Amino acid sequence: MTDAALIKQIVATHHFTNVHAENDRGSREFNRLIVQPCGNDPGLPLKIAIAVFTNQPEALKRVDWSRPVDSTFLPYVKGVLREYQGQGGSIFRTIAYKYPMPPELRATVDRLSERLGYPALPDPAR
Repeated sequence: MTDAALIKQIVATHHFTNVHAENDRGSREFNRLIVQPCGNDPGLPLKIAIAVFTNQPEALKRVDWSRPVDSTFLPYVKGVLREYQGQGGSIFRTIAYKYPMPPELRATVDRLSERLGYPALPDPAR
């Protein structure tokens, strides 16, 4: 078998992670759904936090990210994600996709999780 044939066989039978995270399918979808259309939105940091926490493109597509962040936004997102989950959809990826966080960010994510009614995520750093 030639080197070219071997490389072709390996590429055809194995999946590889894109080394440039910004080119990853999930990152492109995240950017398309939330970051680009909400670029000047003062609620963008919260929207990003929710999206990173959920990290499931199919679930994120269900949310109307153009809605303003007001007192109805978190209950709205919770309702949309719970409905999707009730239909058998997954709103979380595995813990392998969650990066270790500094304690102050971890506390913020835990509060957001509690507010959305999600179970607390295990900390991959522990």
